[in-house]
Amino acid sequence: MSNMLSNPVLPGFNADPSFVRGLDEFGNTVYYIANSTFEYFPGVQIHRSYDLLNWELVARPLDSVELLDMKGDPDSGGIWAPDLSYADGKWWLIYTDVKVTEGSFKDCTNYLTTADSVFGPWSTPVKLTNSGFDASLFHDEDGKKYLVNMYWDPREYKHPFAGIQCTEYSVTEQRLLPETSRIIYHGTNVKLVEGPHLYKLKTPAGEFYYLFAAQGGTTYTHQEVVARAKTLDGVFETQPGGFEGEPFLTAYDTPFNYLQKCGHGALVEVGGASKTGDVTQNEWYFAHLTSRPVKNPLSSEIDPRGYCPLGRESAIQKVAWNQDGWPEIVGGKQGAQFVEVPELEVPAQVPNVHQGNREAYALPFDFQTLRIPFTSELGKYEKAESCAGGTAKNGQSDERDCFGELTLYGRESLLSLHTQAHVLRRWQSLNFEATVKVEYDPSTYQQSAGLSAYYNTQHWSALSITNRGNSLPGGLDNPSARMLQITKTDRGNQTSILSVNSITVLIPDGADVWLRLSVCDSTYYYSFSYDGYNFTILPFTGSTTELSDDYTLESYGGFFTGAFVGLFNVDGTGLGIPAKFSEFEYTELDDKPTELDD
Repeated sequence: MSNMLSNPVLPGFNADPSFVRGLDEFGNTVYYIANSTFEYFPGVQIHRSYDLLNWELVARPLDSVELLDMKGDPDSGGIWAPDLSYADGKWWLIYTDVKVTEGSFKDCTNYLTTADSVFGPWSTPVKLTNSGFDASLFHDEDGKKYLVNMYWDPREYKHPFAGIQCTEYSVTEQRLLPETSRIIYHGTNVKLVEGPHLYKLKTPAGEFYYLFAAQGGTTYTHQEVVARAKTLDGVFETQPGGFEGEPFLTAYDTPFNYLQKCGHGALVEVGGASKTGDVTQNEWYFAHLTSRPVKNPLSSEIDPRGYCPLGRESAIQKVAWNQDGWPEIVGGKQGAQFVEVPELEVPAQVPNVHQGNREAYALPFDFQTLRIPFTSELGKYEKAESCAGGTAKNGQSDERDCFGELTLYGRESLLSLHTQAHVLRRWQSLNFEATVKVEYDPSTYQQSAGLSAYYNTQHWSALSITNRGNSLPGGLDNPSARMLQITKTDRGNQTSILSVNSITVLIPDGADVWLRLSVCDSTYYYSFSYDGYNFTILPFTGSTTELSDDYTLESYGGFFTGAFVGLFNVDGTGLGIPAKFSEFEYTELDDKPTELDD
């Protein structure tokens, strides 16, 4: 018996999947995918599945400054390509914190932390190396462990991606053994070799060490290659075929494929009572990053292929092994939207996620902060007592009461790399509405709070409640009243959309205000309401393509995340006045948002 999964299995910004099989607290076989989180805190997202079809966000391990200190990290810095593995009865997590993304040097540190459960607690991190990023840990059959990572070359006359470094790790000494370090693979002329994962497998052609690695950069030229050697000291030879070797996975030459940018992933054996290492025993699957571009009807679908506001997502492909002992993607190396998976039994008893990270988390679990933890410095959150709700418009169940109440104290602007009072959740669809009630009483134009459509500090827009005057003590004698403003920052250039178009939307005294972001494929809109149900669209049409890796890449190199919807409070006065957010609702739609029907 088999089922069909639909890719991507993790929609929205869930890049660089580390795919692993292990045992849960009750001894059940369980599958996890760990993803990059870059500048978003807590670091690393872990989803869990027992059947490969249904995935649940269960943990974000790097939830303290002791484990992860990202204050001041650049856009698209922070956590790159974590690696989660299961060995010796515990979980091992390798992660990289990148401090410099532009220029000749790539200042980053790779760490190791361990835990008996993915729910933690996680051990004090061990600093490993600064030589490169995308590190992973290989557990060999003889008990030895090896760290593999891409090796960075800062010399301007050399290509910076110098190859894949392999270094033995001493568990007893909790350190790498530098005398064992060597470059085991240089990739092909596609260049940009990174994202390595090592496996020791028995194939029809014999037993080999297999190295899976990404190449080509995470754009439309992205790919995954496979190389192998009889020993770790041997020469790793690339899978034969093509010009210099056959890509294992790529959509580069299939521009109309549903999944694009395919590459960078990890291999897992599925089925059977235990991991055998013999490719003839069970089935094999490969989790990889992918993107789904928004097409521009005025441009070629081949070059450029489009923009990806949802960022890099995670997909799963079935793998077969040929008689020469090389892996192949079932259905073609471009990757498929629908993939056959075995019918795996979901156990009756599984660890309760709500007694793990969810209950201890300081925010609604879908939300993260930028670079720093959510503490009393930024605000407070009160969970909802129940989610009974009522009936909303169109007969849909109203779940707004499930959000509870979030209070944010005004802090630095949305340009800041340090202290933003800004909590955000991923876009996971290109047809959705996000609505929130905001209670806020600013007294100056230096104070604003509201709803954002955010990619990074240089690319975002926001609908905010602010003040058109300045009624602070000693301030100007301008008329003081609450008003709405749409602010857009595009490549660092700010525009106050309503004001520059001579539009003023004053908020009646004492009125409650609901704000809404409506996303419809390549465009998005803002609207507001005074009763939470009847919304007025504001005169602004945003482009979702401007909140994408691809758009950012046109002006500079930091391009690794995806679009978010955020709740924020900015206060340039330093007074930190509060804004209360409630009744937040994120609703994915089958069609365009309802208020756009007219």
